[in-house]
Amino acid sequence: WIPDEIPEYLEPVMGLPSSSGCDCDTKMDGYDDTSRINFKMYKSGNVYMHSSYLGAVVTRQLAGIRDHSYHQHVHPFQLVSDFEESTYFKKGDWHDTIFMDSSELQIKYRPVELPGKVMVHCHNALHADSGMMAKEYVRDVESGSCTCDAFGPIEGEGIVDDVETAVVVGGRPPIEVSAAAMNHQALSLIAGAMILLLTMV
Repeated sequence: WIPDEIPEYLEPVMGLPSSSGCDCDTKMDGYDDTSRINFKMYKSGNVYMHSSYLGAVVTRQLAGIRDHSYHQHVHPFQLVSDFEESTYFKKGDWHDTIFMDSSELQIKYRPVELPGKVMVHCHNALHADSGMMAKEYVRDVESGSCTCDAFGPIEGEGIVDDVETAVVVGGRPPIEVSAAAMNHQALSLIAGAMILLLTMV
């Protein structure tokens, strides 16, 4: 079966050269409190590992995929380098997660819509939660250059969302409590502890 039409974001990029500065390394390494991507632990807020722009041909040289499953949000990628093919992984296939018995792998993609933040991380939640994740940014411009290993703030043209505010998804929203209310709660806890101690004597 062959679809009548292929969406623009799935048009083959294997034979296309990388856009200027858009060939970046992404290495996952470590376990537990040493879980890192490109030797850095995840930091929230305006800290971005790599950046690109709409229409750029983006190449990532992945390393560590024998021990860690690379997962990329928003933009699927095409498997382009030589590797031992399997039933599920073949050269030219499109995926959003890759875990294979290979030390390195080259992938490519071309973001044509949906500018903004892109999370990349080990798909093992224990590793991601320990710091093996990072953010990339796709700018809403159709020309320019990419950056690799910036691990710093994104600014300038093509920013489409709030990059300064760290957002926690899920859980309860933060509750604003005045200093007086906190003092009252602390005094209540101290008084309760003192009463408990007196009853034990």
